[in-house]
Amino acid sequence: MSQIEEKFIPFKSNDEKWKNFPACILTKEMGESLEKVKNFQVFEDDVYLFGFPRSGTTLMQEMIWLIVND
Repeated sequence: MSQIEEKFIPFKSNDEKWKNFPACILTKEMGESLEKVKNFQVFEDDVYLFGFPRSGTTLMQEMIWLIVND
């Protein structure tokens, strides 16, 4: 096994939700992270905040916490 083969793993999936995801090469760490994302448990009352750096996400996070916790 070469050094490249030891460090990288091919990613191909027959899973329907990953069907349009192009085949690629990932590091083993990224492959492990991808498995965690695929198996991530989502609850109905989860709140997600996405934003760009320095766009007020800290303030928004505090506001969301206050709203959710009355």
